[in-house]
Amino acid sequence: MSATQKPQRAFLAVTMMTMLAVAAIFIVYAVTLSTITGGTVTVNSVQGTIYYSETNSTSATWTDTLGSGGTLGVGQPWYARLNITSSGYSEAVTIAWTLYFSNGTAVSGATQSTSKTLSGSTEAVYASSNGNILTNKDWGAYTTSAGDYYLKAVISA
Repeated sequence: MSATQKPQRAFLAVTMMTMLAVAAIFIVYAVTLSTITGGTVTVNSVQGTIYYSETNSTSATWTDTLGSGGTLGVGQPWYARLNITSSGYSEAVTIAWTLYFSNGTAVSGATQSTSKTLSGSTEAVYASSNGNILTNKDWGAYTTSAGDYYLKAVISA
């Protein structure tokens, strides 16, 4: 290697290291300059209780248990509604209703999907396609054997 090549290589190496250092500084500044904090996000949840009745009527007695003491027969009609107890959520939702045996197994075919826009206050939503009482589902048609059953309603936006 000649005497002039060594200083040129050293100069080239120093220049490369300087450029890398300057590039690293710009990268750090670019990350620091791009940090942006957003505003507050408020998330509401929907709370409620499922109630049952042997009579599909707004004036009927709706309760969270049904048939205690053996008062409900196999296949006898009974209905459900979801009483929304929280306020503030006023958006379109889908409620997926499913009937279960007491052991947690879903009853085959015993489902209902409800599409409804919640009002933002407490309200009753019936297990029908639109949440109205007129076409409220008769869950008794799916209770073809003696035992305990329950409904689950999953609300999604």
